[in-house]
Amino acid sequence: MDAKSIFIDTNVLIYANNRESPLCEVARGKLDELALSGNALFVSNQVIREYLVIMTRPGFVEKPISSESAIEDAKRITKEFTLLFPDRNSLDKLMELILKYQIKGKRIHDAAIASVMLTNGITDILTKNIDDFKSFQEITHCCPK
Repeated sequence: MDAKSIFIDTNVLIYANNRESPLCEVARGKLDELALSGNALFVSNQVIREYLVIMTRPGFVEKPISSESAIEDAKRITKEFTLLFPDRNSLDKLMELILKYQIKGKRIHDAAIASVMLTNGITDILTKNIDDFKSFQEITHCCPK
């Protein structure tokens, strides 16, 4: 397998860090496999923010964690993966994607991830939520199995 730049979606990080999830070991295994194969793995500040929201919110995970634990996780994640931030170019790309694919409402959050990926030359995403990104023809999806 050739090394690639791969963006890691929030759901994969949640599965990998939520020991109560039946997908925990699968997600961890896939992340380890990708890293050991020499791939460059990326997240964005949006993914970190989403992680903090979901992992601390009752009803979204089986056992929400404390804010302190979530912050510790976020710090570890941002050391393990290259952290990307939106900029003017990604904002322009976001607006382009919204118009091109007629994106509306909550789906704009997914388009924002796509825009940061694309402006950083990343076309592959590891996600369990393939439907969130399938309309973006520029993006290739890989899914932990």
